[in-house]
Amino acid sequence: MKILYTFFDQKGEKSEELEAILIKESFFKIVQIPEYAYGISKGDEIEALFISDETVPEFIRFTKKSGSSTLTILQFPSEDVKNKIFQKLEKEFCEVIEVADKWSVNILQVADMDQIQDLLQSHNVLFQVLNPN
Repeated sequence: MKILYTFFDQKGEKSEELEAILIKESFFKIVQIPEYAYGISKGDEIEALFISDETVPEFIRFTKKSGSSTLTILQFPSEDVKNKIFQKLEKEFCEVIEVADKWSVNILQVADMDQIQDLLQSHNVLFQVLNPN
């Protein structure tokens, strides 16, 4: 089921529909790595209600944060660096998916976010943190 998550960034209000599973009435668990939404991660549990659209419930509040972080990788300096980074991310408890010429990364709570950011910066990888947790 899709959930409408609305957030604010430097350009104003934006929304992203995120895949979620129903836990119990009006309570959902996010099962998709956000593509560009700030402040939410895969595994977060939320309350969502049908407000303005009868087909897609809208985010109301968090009921439990997963502890995961989310970042988007926008560009790698080379294919070789991309392959090296992906191998290291997988070892660091990260899940990576490609979405429209960029990569969404779910970083589990047990991983060291600072170490991952240092790794990306040291290889001149262009990235953006969406949810630092």
